[in-house]
Amino acid sequence: ARGGQVAFRIHNDGPSAHELLVFRTTLPEDHLPLAADGNVNEDGPGVTKVLDTGTDLPPSTNRTVSATLAPGRYIVICNLPGHYRLGMHTTLIVS
Repeated sequence: ARGGQVAFRIHNDGPSAHELLVFRTTLPEDHLPLAADGNVNEDGPGVTKVLDTGTDLPPSTNRTVSATLAPGRYIVICNLPGHYRLGMHTTLIVS
Protein backbone atom coordinates (compact mmCIF):
# COMPACT_ATOMS: atom_id res chain seq x y z
CA ALA A 1 0.00 0.00 0.00
CA ARG A 2 1.06 3.59 -0.41
CA GLY A 3 1.68 5.69 2.67
CA GLY A 4 -1.03 8.11 3.74
CA GLN A 5 -4.73 7.46 4.19
CA VAL A 6 -5.36 3.72 3.69
CA ALA A 7 -8.91 2.33 3.52
CA PHE A 8 -9.64 -1.27 4.49
CA ARG A 9 -12.85 -2.56 2.91
CA ILE A 10 -13.80 -5.57 4.99
CA HIS A 11 -16.31 -8.30 4.22
CA ASN A 12 -16.85 -11.06 6.77
CA ASP A 13 -17.62 -14.13 4.70
CA GLY A 14 -17.15 -16.53 7.62
CA PRO A 15 -19.64 -18.25 9.90
CA SER A 16 -18.54 -16.31 13.01
CA ALA A 17 -17.70 -12.76 14.05
CA HIS A 18 -14.27 -11.27 13.31
CA GLU A 19 -12.41 -8.03 13.91
CA LEU A 20 -9.54 -6.27 12.16
CA LEU A 21 -6.57 -4.80 13.98
CA VAL A 22 -3.44 -3.30 12.44
CA PHE A 23 -0.14 -3.06 14.31
CA ARG A 24 3.08 -1.36 13.26
CA THR A 25 5.93 -3.74 14.13
CA THR A 26 9.15 -5.36 12.98
CA LEU A 27 8.20 -8.64 14.68
CA PRO A 28 7.35 -11.69 12.55
CA GLU A 29 3.60 -11.89 11.98
CA ASP A 30 3.34 -15.16 13.90
CA HIS A 31 5.41 -13.96 16.88
CA LEU A 32 3.44 -11.03 18.27
CA PRO A 33 3.40 -10.76 22.09
CA LEU A 34 0.69 -12.89 23.67
CA ALA A 35 -1.40 -12.25 26.77
CA ALA A 36 -2.10 -14.93 29.37
CA ASP A 37 -5.25 -15.95 27.44
CA GLY A 38 -3.21 -16.74 24.30
CA ASN A 39 -4.50 -13.77 22.29
CA VAL A 40 -2.25 -10.95 21.12
CA ASN A 41 -1.35 -8.46 23.85
CA GLU A 42 -2.47 -5.32 22.03
CA ASP A 43 -0.27 -3.11 24.24
CA GLY A 44 2.64 -5.54 24.35
CA PRO A 45 6.30 -4.87 23.62
CA GLY A 46 7.25 -4.41 20.00
CA VAL A 47 3.78 -3.56 18.67
CA THR A 48 1.93 -0.28 18.18
CA LYS A 49 -1.78 -0.55 17.41
CA VAL A 50 -2.75 1.88 14.64
CA LEU A 51 -6.23 0.63 13.71
CA ASP A 52 -9.01 -1.32 15.41
CA THR A 53 -12.50 -1.91 14.00
CA GLY A 54 -13.78 -1.19 17.50
CA THR A 55 -16.59 -3.70 17.36
CA ASP A 56 -16.90 -7.20 15.98
CA LEU A 57 -18.01 -7.75 12.41
CA PRO A 58 -20.90 -10.22 12.34
CA PRO A 59 -21.07 -12.78 9.50
CA SER A 60 -22.15 -11.43 6.10
CA THR A 61 -21.39 -7.82 7.01
CA ASN A 62 -19.27 -5.15 5.35
CA ARG A 63 -17.35 -2.28 6.88
CA THR A 64 -14.80 0.24 5.70
CA VAL A 65 -12.26 1.61 8.16
CA SER A 66 -9.25 3.77 7.47
CA ALA A 67 -6.03 4.97 9.05
CA THR A 68 -3.13 7.16 8.10
CA LEU A 69 -0.17 4.82 7.70
CA ALA A 70 3.44 5.94 7.42
CA PRO A 71 5.84 3.86 5.35
CA GLY A 72 6.81 0.73 7.24
CA ARG A 73 5.81 -2.79 8.14
CA TYR A 74 2.43 -3.66 9.65
CA ILE A 75 0.66 -6.82 10.77
CA VAL A 76 -3.10 -7.21 10.21
CA ILE A 77 -4.87 -9.66 12.54
CA CYS A 78 -8.15 -10.88 13.95
CA ASN A 79 -7.72 -11.00 17.74
CA LEU A 80 -10.99 -12.61 18.76
CA PRO A 81 -10.36 -15.65 21.01
CA GLY A 82 -8.25 -18.22 19.18
CA HIS A 83 -8.34 -16.53 15.77
CA TYR A 84 -4.73 -15.25 15.73
CA ARG A 85 -3.42 -18.69 16.73
CA LEU A 86 -5.49 -20.20 13.91
CA GLY A 87 -3.51 -18.11 11.41
CA MET A 88 -5.71 -15.06 10.95
CA HIS A 89 -2.83 -12.65 10.35
CA THR A 90 -0.85 -11.21 7.45
CA THR A 91 1.90 -8.68 6.77
CA LEU A 92 1.22 -5.33 5.10
CA ILE A 93 4.11 -3.27 3.71
CA VAL A 94 3.46 0.45 3.28
CA SER A 95 5.81 2.42 1.01
